[in-house]
Amino acid sequence: MKCQQNLGTEESYKALCMTLSGSGISFTCHQPFDIGTNVEVTILPLTTLVTPLDFFITIVRCCPTGDGEFEVGTRIILHHPTKKTAPLS
Repeated sequence: MKCQQNLGTEESYKALCMTLSGSGISFTCHQPFDIGTNVEVTILPLTTLVTPLDFFITIVRCCPTGDGEFEVGTRIILHHPTKKTAPLS
């Protein structure tokens, strides 16, 4: 998963997506995020059979895990589909 903080900047971070629901995403990463920050994320699947998922999210929770990482909870603002691939023949 790639996170781009402060929309319009090139600052990005790697994260591990823990859960994805219809209303939010939770992930862990080495970067803390401020509550209320809007972030653009791309979830990159492990297989090419599934297209990447792009979202605009708002940070609603960010807690240190004690091992140098942060557990981040978010609310999905908008899902914006990536380029559609050609149908399989």
